[in-house]
Amino acid sequence: MRLLLLAGLAVALFAPSARAQSLATNLNPVTNGSAPTGHIAWPAAAPVWEFDFYRPANTTLPDGTGLEVRNVTYLGRKVFDRASVPILNVEYDAGGCGCYRDWQDSESPYLATAAAGGSSTSYYRDAVAGSVITNCERSTTGPVGDSGTFTGVAVEDYGTELVLTGHARAGWYRYRVKWHFYTDGRIWPEYSFASAPNSCTSRPRRHHAYWRFDFDLEDTPSNDIITERSSAGVVTTLDIETSRTWTRDPRMTWAVTDATTAAGFSIEPSPADLLLPVDAFSKVDVIAVRYKANEIYDGITFGNGCAIQHEPWLNGETVNDADNVFWYRSSSARTTGTCELRGPTLRAFGYRPVAGEGTPTEALPAIEVQAAVPNPFTPQTSVRFRVAASQDVRVVLYDALGRSVRTLFEGPVEAGVFETVEIAGGSLPAGTYVVRVEGTAAAGSTRIVLAR
Repeated sequence: MRLLLLAGLAVALFAPSARAQSLATNLNPVTNGSAPTGHIAWPAAAPVWEFDFYRPANTTLPDGTGLEVRNVTYLGRKVFDRASVPILNVEYDAGGCGCYRDWQDSESPYLATAAAGGSSTSYYRDAVAGSVITNCERSTTGPVGDSGTFTGVAVEDYGTELVLTGHARAGWYRYRVKWHFYTDGRIWPEYSFASAPNSCTSRPRRHHAYWRFDFDLEDTPSNDIITERSSAGVVTTLDIETSRTWTRDPRMTWAVTDATTAAGFSIEPSPADLLLPVDAFSKVDVIAVRYKANEIYDGITFGNGCAIQHEPWLNGETVNDADNVFWYRSSSARTTGTCELRGPTLRAFGYRPVAGEGTPTEALPAIEVQAAVPNPFTPQTSVRFRVAASQDVRVVLYDALGRSVRTLFEGPVEAGVFETVEIAGGSLPAGTYVVRVEGTAAAGSTRIVLAR
């Protein structure tokens, strides 16, 4: 169902604000991968998420891994040993500029306003929520030059969402990596592809970023199970190392589960990732393999090949009740310079609260809010949501300072039915906004970026 846009202002239901506290500890300026750039425990009063992070310039792989997180815990329980983008490539159309295996260990400057009372160094910044501006936020119509002077990792605290940003450069390309962590147990690893002006960047091409999620659930990695769920609802346990493409079933989802506790995370492709089907260059959309220390990437470096070489990993080893790694492709077809957000949603299930460890999550959320498509947008975008139980719902748009801008919808909503809210940005200034969906007993939100 498509809901009409309503005019007017709303009573403030949600107010993200700049956080004065210093979020990161153990800050380290090293760039050789010998130690993390810093450690996050968030929210500070009762941490739901804790993890180490590595800035793009701080890497152990020859071409970098973007913004990497390690030793990730949710409610005090291990999720990832390591998660990043070890493989990044691009291919131009015939008669274009060839193909490249790109690097992510060079950082590009961007804007991030330091929050009052927060930490700010040359490589880390507690930033005012909504103040981060990279090439993606500046334009959706074509390549633009760099802005700002900050390089490193910026962290924005929106109250129920924590966002880490890293901005890498490879020649004329600009690669933005964001990690979104939510208090309800969701993770959104986001990859965006942009560029600076160059004779090649106006030509059609396809960028591919391959996420590597090394799940070590409950800190007992040797008993993890990978399942896939078809669009018809059929759930299958994967027994041996496997690769998949969207063309097999574009509504397929996956889950990694600890065999003992039955807690884990689902992996849900975003609608934006499904827009670019696999071809002979990108090869694959999902890979489930047994963990091996020498398979952190495929061994291909800049100038030594382009396409992913994952085939040697698939040699028939079991992934049932084992230590596994899940790979996922995010891609963008670039013809006009449009910088769209890519990346799956990872959703926690089977977790229960432990005293002092924050808010629990359930397998089926009371309110599910999907990422906007398109995002960034000019001049219009849409957000889909659904509720688990029929109830009255209000959808409100807020700016980055937590001020209500307009009510998008207000009224009854049926259970289990996706509703769509249209958001017109014609009269709004460019910037970051929050769409808040507030029901009788639960709420959810997503961020959108209006570019000019």
